[in-house]
Amino acid sequence: ENYKNIKISDLDIKPRGVRTRHMDEGIDTLTAHIKVHGLLNPLVVTENDDGKYEIISGERRFKAIRGLNWSEIPCHIVSVTDEYDKDSIRLGENLTFEPLSLDHVIDKCSNLFNQYYDMNIVQAKTGISKKIIQRYVKYARLPSIVQDNLGAIAKNPKTAVNLAVEAADALAWSKDSDVPAEKVLELAKKLGEVRIKSPEVYKKLKQAAEENPESSLE
Repeated sequence: ENYKNIKISDLDIKPRGVRTRHMDEGIDTLTAHIKVHGLLNPLVVTENDDGKYEIISGERRFKAIRGLNWSEIPCHIVSVTDEYDKDSIRLGENLTFEPLSLDHVIDKCSNLFNQYYDMNIVQAKTGISKKIIQRYVKYARLPSIVQDNLGAIAKNPKTAVNLAVEAADALAWSKDSDVPAEKVLELAKKLGEVRIKSPEVYKKLKQAAEENPESSLE
């Protein structure tokens, strides 16, 4: 196996990667994570005729590292010239990185927060933004009826979580509050229904809930 540190200036990205969309999504978070923990997986590269290296896999890691003061990046060098062989490596590496499920992310964020009770410490240890940590920690304390019915709020799990958190916050819901858990679910559904179709109604629903959590949602 051939591993070595390669100068950033000697690394090139060609427009044939597996990821053709959303390449820059979450790059800031990835940069922060690498800053805290280092590069856990080296880039996969192949040497070109001019002595430079083409990145076969790890384009997002490369972009994230450019936001840090690094001069070199750990790389795994492979000998491959056929473009379809390069695509096979790209695809294989992307498919073998199994993403955490939403439940696992919520679990890990909540466990860390419960350990330190400080968003700043969790952010420092993970490199994840406080905004993201707060979202998942809040989700963990949502009423179980909401957790069990995210699909009724929105098709996209991330959107459903955000809407549920907004509903709970607007109603100032907690396990000790007088606000029924069913009302949180009801408001989250309503917010989901009007979020795109009628932004003004969306704002009014949230505002009304914030001003008087005990009032009817009709």
